[in-house]
Amino acid sequence: MLIMANDAMNPRFHGFLNRRHRTASVAFTLIELLVVIAIIGILAAMLLPALNKAREKSRRAVCLSNLKQIGVGMVSYSDDYGGWYPIPCAVGADATSVSPPPWATKIGIIAGAPDNVQEFTAVARLLVVSHYIGDPGVFHCPSDKRGIKDSGAFVMNPTPATSWTQLERYNISYFYISKMTTGQPRQGGSQTRTYMLCADAADQIVHKTPDMTPQDNHGTDGRNMLFTDDHVEWIPRACVSDTSATCPCHGDTNPFNYYGIIQQDWGEFGTAGVGDTGPQTLND
Repeated sequence: MLIMANDAMNPRFHGFLNRRHRTASVAFTLIELLVVIAIIGILAAMLLPALNKAREKSRRAVCLSNLKQIGVGMVSYSDDYGGWYPIPCAVGADATSVSPPPWATKIGIIAGAPDNVQEFTAVARLLVVSHYIGDPGVFHCPSDKRGIKDSGAFVMNPTPATSWTQLERYNISYFYISKMTTGQPRQGGSQTRTYMLCADAADQIVHKTPDMTPQDNHGTDGRNMLFTDDHVEWIPRACVSDTSATCPCHGDTNPFNYYGIIQQDWGEFGTAGVGDTGPQTLND
């Protein structure tokens, strides 16, 4: 490049050369860029599990709050109906129970819902329609990654209901033990003993309390639980009933066998002398 004498004497020309020199001195090589990208990838891999755990803890707290609000609604309902928690009937028929019949006129197609429902879905709708619970979204756990329909089909990433008419089995994340009261158990126990009323549900079509799986609300780490005295707890086990001889809840006298305790004091559904009056798990 031919540099004229006048250009060499020009301060702006020297400034141009200095800028070129500075630009060249701060440029990254390809190897340096790859090293930086690798470091960022390593840091992300280290931090993401911690971030996911923190996010799950936050969701558990919301889930616990949901159950607390459901408990307040349940207790308020029981105050109005002789201490009984809601006992659902088939809303397609005018079945009678301790709860006020007929439910169909309140929460079914007649009332403007898209369908007739039973079990805990019926209870959830009734509690919202009757203003015992204000927000229908509390029946959905934010950690619930999939819901299940009565047909057994899964709904991935269900969203919370925004009105009582949107409450369906697949967007309700909890099961409910029906046919209990705030009063003395029929077979034993004591007035000070509390019982499991609602808890995070496993996605299975069975009227039992199966163990949680990795695909369920909080995985196998455990589940949140609502008790009949309206207090809520995090239960750090996948089981809440005696599901096998090796599970932590095995044994009739095991304090972790929450469903077994209910059966001891309130009777076992379907057994002689108890029939269909014993507690029953709904929408699990």
